[in-house]
Amino acid sequence: MFGFKLASSGSELFLGGTDSKLYSGSIEYHKIDTSTGFWQATGASALVGSKKAVSNFDTIIDSGTTLMYGPPDAVKEFYAAIPGSSAFDSEEGLYSFPCSSDSTVG
Repeated sequence: MFGFKLASSGSELFLGGTDSKLYSGSIEYHKIDTSTGFWQATGASALVGSKKAVSNFDTIIDSGTTLMYGPPDAVKEFYAAIPGSSAFDSEEGLYSFPCSSDSTVG
């Protein structure tokens, strides 16, 4: 088990658990498939606010990227749930949303 605190400064990696002072709510646990060479979580969900925007998809855990990577239909459905988001480059599957957005995603 491990946890990440992702921030513009002061990011942290917790090995062997999490720091419960840094999050609220329940932790979502998943089996990891490493057969592809990645830490791939199966059956994941993505939330916009408290609403499940998309669920039951496989995704790769990579703390070194700013991208959401997943099945194109799941990514499209996720961004459709974020007010003000739009396709930035639909051919490449890139989306954007306003920096002023107060949507919480997870």
